[in-house]
Order: sequence, then structure tokens, then C-alpha cells
Amino acid sequence: FGFPGDARKLREKSKLKLWRDYFLAHGRNLTLLRYPQFLRLVQVGLPNRLRGEIWELTCGSIYNRFAHAGEYHAILKRYDGVTSTSTEEIEKDLNRSLPEYPAYQTPEGIETLRRVLVAYSWKNPELGYCQAMNIVVAAILIYMSEEQCFWLLDMLCERLLPGYYTQSMSGTLLDQKVFENLV
Repeated sequence: FGFPGDARKLREKSKLKLWRDYFLAHGRNLTLLRYPQFLRLVQVGLPNRLRGEIWELTCGSIYNRFAHAGEYHAILKRYDGVTSTSTEEIEKDLNRSLPEYPAYQTPEGIETLRRVLVAYSWKNPELGYCQAMNIVVAAILIYMSEEQCFWLLDMLCERLLPGYYTQSMSGTLLDQKVFENLV
């Protein structure tokens, strides 16, 4: 369905060249070495073609994906056709997920989104599904495969943003209070 935005305005070719040069000098994927230049390249901007790869690498979800190879598909197979409160909530929110993006106007796009959200709700039944997960997953799926997205969502919910996607939303409320006091 293509990446959002105009590639020319985003200067995609020049960014890709900078990143390719960095990869040649410092490795790629699991062998990537992060030097100060890496941070500068991130600040300049990630080309759309590399966003998923860099996100997965920098948050560490690539390690979970390799350590638990096949788990995503096993969860989908194990719980195929099983419903829960979370799966019912997911169904309500599917059509509200980036409605302006063409992928989520097709049955294939909606099904992809459904599989990632349902699999995560079964992987973490204590949390299940929370509103706004659908929007985050829809945005991530533009740049990653289903399995990569599943593991990135796992990393976001359990390690990077604990307390954000919970019934109490304690992490979100805490950050809002801190922001309010700073402003």
C-alpha cells in the first residue's frame, strides 16, 4: 500500500544513502554498532524503508523474536476461533484503526491487524487488549511484518511503556502529571 508521505519532500534518497554508508562501515541488524553518528542519523530522520528494521533493533524486540521463534504463529494456531472479552473489544476497534490509510480499508489489512492484536491479547491475558493498541499496531504494521509488529508491541507494553496499556493506565497518568507540573 506504500508508505505515507511524499518521498521527495521527505528526502528519502539522501537519507537512505547516509544510512547505507553507515551500515557499510558499522554493520547492520544484529551486528550494528551504535556510534554517536547513529544518533545523528536518527535525528536527521529514518527513511521509510528502514523504520521497521531500526525500530526493531533499537528497542530490542528483534532479540525476543529470535529467542521465541514460532511463538507468534503457535499462539494464533492454539487460539484460532476462541473468543474472549479482549477479542470482542478488538472487533469493535478494528475499523477505527487509521481509517485514512488504504491498507485498513481492505479485508487483508483488517485481518492482519486483527491477528496481531488477538495474538498479543492471548500472550498477555492479564493485560489483554486496551484501547489505542489498535492505532499503535496499525502504524507499526505499515513498516513491519506481523511477527515483527507482535514482538515490538510486546516490548512496548511490557518493558518500554509499562503502565501505559493497563486498566488503570498508571504510567500514562503519571506522565501527564509530570508534564502538567513542568508546563
